[in-house]
Amino acid sequence: MDIGGQGESWWADELIDVAGDLLNYVGIHMMQQRPRRSDSILRGFDYTEDRNRAWAELLEIYQTLEPRLLAIEELLDRKNTPAGIAITEGHLSLRPRNACPILYEWIAGLYHAKVLNLYQRHGERVRMATIADFFGNRWTVNAIMIGGPSQTPFLMPAGIVAGLYRKHIGDYAVDVAQSSPILDVAASRTGDTIYLHVINDQLKQDQSAELSVCGLPITEFTAWQIAPDSLATYVDYDRPEALRPTKIQADCLGNGVVSMTFPAASVTVCELRVGSMGRGASCRG
Repeated sequence: MDIGGQGESWWADELIDVAGDLLNYVGIHMMQQRPRRSDSILRGFDYTEDRNRAWAELLEIYQTLEPRLLAIEELLDRKNTPAGIAITEGHLSLRPRNACPILYEWIAGLYHAKVLNLYQRHGERVRMATIADFFGNRWTVNAIMIGGPSQTPFLMPAGIVAGLYRKHIGDYAVDVAQSSPILDVAASRTGDTIYLHVINDQLKQDQSAELSVCGLPITEFTAWQIAPDSLATYVDYDRPEALRPTKIQADCLGNGVVSMTFPAASVTVCELRVGSMGRGASCRG
């Protein structure tokens, strides 16, 4: 079957037909995350000429991912299998092959955060996912750069975002009602704690919002945020902590609602403790 109109095909049909009753997961690769424009600047150092355009091009790539998820979900539904989706490989495919320098920069971290939010919103089927290769000393699509003699390994922006999300995520999905078109939000819960993954993908515009949980009072609030001054902020062997998440405070309005501002081009994870579990969270800007 065609994958999201891209002319590719799944082999999951045959896999399920042969071994469907033995499967817990169907593994897929979310590759082909390539520029859509013939004159793309997402190659080499060309992107440094116009990072606003580079971000617009990354968003164009991002828009190709959900149709592919919907296609494999439709296939699994049609086959009536309970197997989950395991995205065992999936990263940007830019030039030079697997070594584009943009992946050292925060602009790439922002992109990968949006991809993870997308996967989380499809969590009914997507049970595990990766946004990077594993580790190495040359390919920038790695999550960890291990380096050579006298070099300390460090996390690439994709690895930093993945690690932040992994530390602050719940066991069950939560519906999100939001009035702000600017914020990209995914929510989950464990017990009486709600976890929000909030992305402001506007490059110049901060966004204020009020956070609440089905009218229930928020009794405790903690957040960690990555909001560098520039999309060009980067990590390397000499700057491994340049994108370290910062613990932040937010204002409580006194009625169990939290008010905070999400800076432009930022990723924030929030932990909201409530006294009695509700059914959903809201984020109103």
